[in-house]
Amino acid sequence: MASERILVTGATGFLGSHVVVKALESGYSVRGTVRSPSKAQEVLTSWSSYGNRFDTAVVPDLVNGDYSEALKGISAVIHVASPFVRSVDDPKKDLLDPARQGTVKVLEACLKHGVRRVIVTGSIAAVLDPTKGGLWRDYTYTAEDWNPLTYEQAVSGALPGMAVYAVSKKIAEEAAFEFGREHPEMRITVMSPTMIYGPLVLPADLSALNTSSQDIYNLINGKLEKTASPAYADVRDVATLHVKALKVDSVIGKRVLVNGGTYTFYEAVNILREKRPNLAHRLPSLDVVEEVRDAPAKVDVSIAETELGIKWMSFEQCLLDTIDEFITMETAQKI
Repeated sequence: MASERILVTGATGFLGSHVVVKALESGYSVRGTVRSPSKAQEVLTSWSSYGNRFDTAVVPDLVNGDYSEALKGISAVIHVASPFVRSVDDPKKDLLDPARQGTVKVLEACLKHGVRRVIVTGSIAAVLDPTKGGLWRDYTYTAEDWNPLTYEQAVSGALPGMAVYAVSKKIAEEAAFEFGREHPEMRITVMSPTMIYGPLVLPADLSALNTSSQDIYNLINGKLEKTASPAYADVRDVATLHVKALKVDSVIGKRVLVNGGTYTFYEAVNILREKRPNLAHRLPSLDVVEEVRDAPAKVDVSIAETELGIKWMSFEQCLLDTIDEFITMETAQKI
């Protein structure tokens, strides 16, 4: 398998970097797309121990990028790259176009260059119904569920940033499946994770963390906000599922819902108080993170469990590994 090289888009991102490592550990050779030559040098340095099993391709722009060099000698693609921001100035330019057109661009390039197997990173945001409470309802979400918000609503500027993000993931996913129907030789799977948490694999600055990592860091830096979502997936599990899916034909044409379980920041603070008592003075008081008593919705993860054989990382393990890394980073960055 060492000779089989796959392409991972967004290789320097939080999830993308984990996918790269998981693929390398699984015996693949990997090419990662990066936005600039300087980013290429950073990751080549970080993953130098893999030698020529890891290389990079510079694709500066999701929508207008040229993938012809990136796809040379590639047997499959894991398309992770997609913007994730909570505040949006221009919905169309910031989120909607990069997500949808970026996905279509990759699929068109794959078709042209003879690459047939593609795993696309979706999001549970494309599945949930925010008009009925999202994850706060007595309901079990399955792969048949779709977020009812529309492109027209998102582009109008009337929706908050997270709702625009949800629509961006929905229309990108719809475009992927539509492409698959038009070109049945393409073998497309979409992974739809809940909020992704976990440790980082590439060096990062604590002042410029990705969105979900910032949420966890806020538990110990005095900036905690309310729990955004009661469901999580450990980034290592999400990466594992992306890589495993490459070799499992039964998930072709499917959405794979990915959810490790439920959590609250109240639970997180209690775990840290017990397991990391040295951080007690940095934690918010429990009344700030008042316990949520409503039961969250369920997510049907049967495809991930039965067809891809995942064993979920516990929230406690996910939380502790992440916080421990932040403490190490603080020491290195002298915060």
